[in-house]
Amino acid sequence: MMRKKKKLALIALLLLFILSSFIYLFFNIKEIKVIDMKVNVSDRIGFDVTTSYLNFGNVPPGSSSKRTIVIKNHYDFDIALYILVFGKIKNYVKIDKPFFIIKPDEKKGIDITVKVPVDAEKQEIRGKAVIIIRRI
Repeated sequence: MMRKKKKLALIALLLLFILSSFIYLFFNIKEIKVIDMKVNVSDRIGFDVTTSYLNFGNVPPGSSSKRTIVIKNHYDFDIALYILVFGKIKNYVKIDKPFFIIKPDEKKGIDITVKVPVDAEKQEIRGKAVIIIRRI
């Protein structure tokens, strides 16, 4: 019985590896970047200029905060960028262009805005932005 479970686990792992490899090659992904994001819902306005993560600072209920990230294509071919947001912060975030194409040596700025609802409780809200860079 134990041998059968080990065989099934090995087969499942092998299928997962093959499927992952196929997806990776099919989408021709060049990079995946994960950026931590944070906003503090607070009575006071405050900002943080740290570059280690995307911090929207202290934002009162009913207000918003915007940060811009700049992405440059260092490749010698066009790339497509996809931006996804995960975590609790997802409900508060608006990205002006979650998908776009960048030509070689071109730079593009992406505005990411956090809008805190009027009825939001004071709290720290975190999440992650995942940027997928794909060759096209």
